[in-house]
Amino acid sequence: MNYWPSIDGVQQMFEDRHYGSSEIVQRRLARSRVVKTLNHIGYHELEDERRPAGSPQRRALGVASDDPRAAAAVAELVERIGYDPVRLGSLSAGRLLEPGGPVFGVSLRRTEFELAVRAEAA
Repeated sequence: MNYWPSIDGVQQMFEDRHYGSSEIVQRRLARSRVVKTLNHIGYHELEDERRPAGSPQRRALGVASDDPRAAAAVAELVERIGYDPVRLGSLSAGRLLEPGGPVFGVSLRRTEFELAVRAEAA
């Protein structure tokens, strides 16, 4: 999920810009395991952009979570639906997947994706 005020309207609980939307959800649902992915690709692209493993045209998608096991399970799902998962290491890194982030709405291959998030995180 993304907090996108221009689309969804202002939601006061997401106005703290020190945290990404999924971090705020994780804090509210403290006993849950939150994994952020699929929010930086349009729903209409999910079918059209998927490719088999090894395809040079395969798009990468980020996977962010503070729970390594949950992230691994979701990364496997991303792989199975036809995308290269790129693990971001923490839920806070999921902010890179949000509107305004370097990979939001952009079709990138694994190497390009990794470079984009690494450059932004530096």
